[in-house]
Amino acid sequence: MFAANIKTLKRVLSLVPSATGPSRRLPLGERLLVTLGAAAVFGLLGQMRLYGVGVDSASSRNDALLALRASAGGNALSLLEFGAAPLVVGGVAVQLLLATKALTANHDVKDERLLLAKLAKAIALVVVVVQAALYVAPLALRPLPLPLPVLFLLLIQLLVAPSIVILADELIQKGWGLGSGYALFIALHLSENAVWNAFSFASVKTNKGIQSHDINPQFLNLLIGTEYTGSIIALFHLLLTRRDKFRALKEAFYRKNLPNISGLIIQLSCYAATIYAQNVRYEIPLQHSKARGQFTQKFPLKLLYTSNLPLLAISTFLGYYSFISQSLFSIFPENILVRVLGVWKVF
Repeated sequence: MFAANIKTLKRVLSLVPSATGPSRRLPLGERLLVTLGAAAVFGLLGQMRLYGVGVDSASSRNDALLALRASAGGNALSLLEFGAAPLVVGGVAVQLLLATKALTANHDVKDERLLLAKLAKAIALVVVVVQAALYVAPLALRPLPLPLPVLFLLLIQLLVAPSIVILADELIQKGWGLGSGYALFIALHLSENAVWNAFSFASVKTNKGIQSHDINPQFLNLLIGTEYTGSIIALFHLLLTRRDKFRALKEAFYRKNLPNISGLIIQLSCYAATIYAQNVRYEIPLQHSKARGQFTQKFPLKLLYTSNLPLLAISTFLGYYSFISQSLFSIFPENILVRVLGVWKVF
């Protein structure tokens, strides 16, 4: 099997724009500040509305990108529809090339490590271009297409915002920040959702048919059948406004279609158990058979060896599969090969 060395791609990868690392080792405070700044940029882009796409025109896309957003930290109808998915694809693609021996590299050589990072970045940028084109194409070819200026602005948004995320990830990995960029962005997205589901004051009209006699008289003027999205806020709201406290407590723990206290407890328990298991280790003493009592070393054996990369890779693959299948079906609904990939309801 043909195997290429990463050095053979040096000339091509030199065309990929890249950031330079710091000339000196930055203190912890500065690196932490850069990391927080990158996280703030990611969070801001994830909350900014994508101009040009209304809820009605993108409603059919939400389910297709659901798995991708959950794993890659994207938000529906935002500048980060795809989150950090291009970074995941770039990293996984390089790992697969190395694992299958299609590409060889010496990780002990700094220049080759930098070339691998450039290759992953180049693949991520290609993914950004492809996903933007597949997102815009169905909107341009539908019976009532969007105006050309709107399509152009939409394409620019889908190209620029993910590129900023890729640059922020590179700055962190080059030594300006701490840890891994895409892992930070995904953790930020999960934390944001957890806080929102627990403390959101957004009200929802549930229309459960609650009778006035179920509510304390002093709160009778409150909207009947209205609940808060946040599970903890809803708990206090139900206990405060309902006469039957046991029934209110039960509803707060097991309410449907909205975040509840049981889900919050399970989520926090899973976080705590995972953090605890990953930090538990047992040190096994080792001795040489010919030097008993001397040169004793300890080998740390962790209780749990885990990596988020396999889960991210599978979720990203499924998300992109659904997205590509839906986009192609919107463009070629009668094509047999496209229908084999999936048949979607057109809104």
